[in-house]
Amino acid sequence: MMSEWFIPHICLKKRSTYYLVLSIAINVPLAVYASDNMNNENALKADFDTNFLVGNAQKIDIGRFKYGNPILPGEYSLDVYINGQWFGKRKFLFKTINSNENAKTCFTADMLLEYGVKSEILDREANNLPICNDLEKWIKDAFYQFDTARLRLDISIPQVALQKNAQGYVDPRLWDRGINAAFFSYNASAYRIVNNDHETNHAFMSTNVGINLYDWQLRHTGQWKWQDHNEIQNKNSSYTSNNTYAQKAFPQLNSVVTVGDYFTNSNFLEALPYRGINLSSDDRMLPNSMLGYAPQIRGYAKTNAKVEVRQQGNLIYQTTVTPGSFEINDLYPTGFGGELQVSVHETNGEIQKFSIPYASVVEMLRPKMSRYSFTLGQFRDANIDLKPWLIQGKYQRGINNYLTSYAGFQSAEHYQSFLIGSAFATPIGAIAFDVTQSKADFDQSPTLKGQSYRLSYNRLFTPTRTNLTVATYRYSTENYLKLRDSILIQDLHQRNIDSFSVGKQKSEFQITLNQGLPNQWGNFYLVGSWINYWNQPNRNQQFQFGYSNQFKDLTYSISAVRHELDLEKQDSGHETQYLLSLSFPLKFKKNDPSQNNGQYFPLKIT
Repeated sequence: MMSEWFIPHICLKKRSTYYLVLSIAINVPLAVYASDNMNNENALKADFDTNFLVGNAQKIDIGRFKYGNPILPGEYSLDVYINGQWFGKRKFLFKTINSNENAKTCFTADMLLEYGVKSEILDREANNLPICNDLEKWIKDAFYQFDTARLRLDISIPQVALQKNAQGYVDPRLWDRGINAAFFSYNASAYRIVNNDHETNHAFMSTNVGINLYDWQLRHTGQWKWQDHNEIQNKNSSYTSNNTYAQKAFPQLNSVVTVGDYFTNSNFLEALPYRGINLSSDDRMLPNSMLGYAPQIRGYAKTNAKVEVRQQGNLIYQTTVTPGSFEINDLYPTGFGGELQVSVHETNGEIQKFSIPYASVVEMLRPKMSRYSFTLGQFRDANIDLKPWLIQGKYQRGINNYLTSYAGFQSAEHYQSFLIGSAFATPIGAIAFDVTQSKADFDQSPTLKGQSYRLSYNRLFTPTRTNLTVATYRYSTENYLKLRDSILIQDLHQRNIDSFSVGKQKSEFQITLNQGLPNQWGNFYLVGSWINYWNQPNRNQQFQFGYSNQFKDLTYSISAVRHELDLEKQDSGHETQYLLSLSFPLKFKKNDPSQNNGQYFPLKIT
């Protein structure tokens, strides 16, 4: 028989358990901890009567619950949000000093640099603070909130303390150069040709060797050839070095220094092999949002507003702005053209809309962006004995949304050339025009002075989805020479060989036309080029017409290529090729996440 004392004890135990669970349940939805709660002496506290706990429950330290649900010490993998914008997943270590307090985390200067905090703020505080310290001690009015239920860390940093960086920007001081390493790769092939009694064996191998040592990258590329003719009983083997150079990056300048055997880097002047030193800007050091060309967008917001940028109906950019003038300069490049539609959504419901013309050629740069390349070295060419010293340089600058200017020069013994040009973004398309002046001196011939004019055009016709990607026309006067042609003529003169075989190009025209079809019906394309010369009757013409599409995992294309060579007083020669190309993965397993990394089998029929 149960005693009267025992019955109230059971009821009391049930009630105490009920109250404890209820208090925890009320706090679970509010499982958010602000970093400055513990520093506020007047923060609200909740006291629990431990007399309600009996049995094993009396061992529970309920002091942790007086500020709400506690943050326990340990390492957490959290989603980090900076001022409401998702930054990524990071690991944080939370520690506690007093057993009755919530665990807290600390921040280092490198962490805050990664978050976009101005370096001068951190430099000012670094001497007075430990390596890892509270966020509010690094930056005034900064704090974080930890949502234990969603494993989310919201970090609030005043806008005045943040750098105004492009999307995807990472401070160069946080870059990792990688480890010391070496690699070797090759591509080898061999084949045999048998024709009646004639038999020839061929072998070829290309090599690529590299060493990464501290801040330097050493590279070498070359090719080995071997031939065996049964008629002459002679085996011919040779190895040719293409490039051997060392590179070092300078992130503060967004530049790379190259020393050794390499090629000059220029979009406007011809690329030349050299042995020497080169300093060039490197776009790979820029954030992805600053690569290529995209216009700046300026506008005015009356209230806190949301700004949306669309192209052909697709949302390509979205951000929020405060009242006043705003500027967007970190749009990702979206191809060669297509008008941008900008809408500003005010908090009062008002919507402002305006359009920005967008057309680009390869010469276009964003406003205030620059590219440059300077080379000093000795010309090298296995087919030319003459090795003069040369200097080559170029500079390119984006002036505004509509204008990019560029210039370049080349200088060597007995040769000088200078180029100047500009690229324009207009409502009817993007246009680039430049002029090159050359001067070549020869010992046994008069000085040759000439000019070369180049015009490029690009436009996307949105209603028909027709993209006139590149249309380039170049005209050169009879006495215009490129640097390599000038060196070749001098070399032939020194060997008493007639230089008439060196062609002087008169005009060149190139066009690429792409026509997209609706409803995933594929794409048609046309590529054509025409070249003729002043001192030679040859006229080269080449056309390619094709169609490409994709059906499930199969990508296919059909094309026809026609090459014509017109010769005066001779029959014109031509050649036509028909090509079928198929590409598909060797793995057809459904829902295979690695399918895109599988091997593809290309098939070409000529």
